Amino acid sequence: MLVKKEVIKCIASFFYVGYLPASGTIASIFAVLIFFILKNNLLIYNISALLSIPLALAVSWQGERIFQEKDPHCVVIDEMAGMFVSFLFVPFKWEYVILGFIFFRFFDILKIYPLKKIEKLPGGFGIVMDDMCAAVYTNLILRALIKTGLF
Repeated sequence: MLVKKEVIKCIASFFYVGYLPASGTIASIFAVLIFFILKNNLLIYNISALLSIPLALAVSWQGERIFQEKDPHCVVIDEMAGMFVSFLFVPFKWEYVILGFIFFRFFDILKIYPLKKIEKLPGGFGIVMDDMCAAVYTNLILRALIKTGLF
């Protein structure tokens, strides 16, 4: 059981990044780095992004039980998954990456409607789904900017 708890802590905190100051922002930066690494294989990136959602849900749910608090600060796998979804089916360009990072952090921190409500959902759903909504907002804005030719 101890090994399982340590594995959950490691994944939930994204290899202990969650224990650093500004952990959500740092985790988001790591997600951008992964996007950069996989930029030449967007199929693998997109599949990984989609698979990160159930992983984040499962690990966050367990993380909340292990840390015995609602949405523990050190659980940042939700930010990782959120950033991954922000860039889902978006081509890699530094302009998109910078804007995507800014938009995602903006929505994740300010929790505009309905993110604040969604955050109150029980367990892993509350931890992850507000980030998924922030990611969808970000993704839609990026796609609109791309489609209109503004970027």
